[in-house]
Amino acid sequence: MIQTRLKIENSGFTLLEMTLAIGIFSVLVVSAIGIMLGVTKAQIKAGNIQEVQDNIRFGLELMTKELRTGTQYIITNFCGSGGEINFLTAQGESRSYWLDTQKQAIMRGTNVDGSEDCIAASQLTADEISVENLILEIDGEVPGPNDGQPRVTITLKVSAKNPAIGSESSMDLQTTVVQRLRDL
Repeated sequence: MIQTRLKIENSGFTLLEMTLAIGIFSVLVVSAIGIMLGVTKAQIKAGNIQEVQDNIRFGLELMTKELRTGTQYIITNFCGSGGEINFLTAQGESRSYWLDTQKQAIMRGTNVDGSEDCIAASQLTADEISVENLILEIDGEVPGPNDGQPRVTITLKVSAKNPAIGSESSMDLQTTVVQRLRDL
């Protein structure tokens, strides 16, 4: 009977051992939660960058397609405060692109009878995308056989408008479009 009693008394954990085990477990749980929050934040940032890239890729593709087949490029300041590009599309429509600094978006408009309707223009970029800078440059703009093939260089600075993440997802982009048909 005495031997059984001794075994029962020696088979438990002391208070110090329990406190130490709970402390180690707590440190591991807090570390795992911190790592998981960091991974989640990185995933949100990667999603924002992907959203910016997809949206701006779509907008630039539309712009470059119309510019590539267009003619008679000119830089004006009708609607855009930083400059806009006006040109004739392959269908003969007068088209313009500019940066709306209030909306921080690229706008796409049509000129009718030489007058530009800035209010009726459509927004080319999504509301979640902030276009901070749009620079349009034309090289070889003098029409004729010696114009050096007109080309337009588009430079953009874009970012995501998601305030949920602490760091900003932004990027600088540049592309050059060469006119397919020469202005002769």
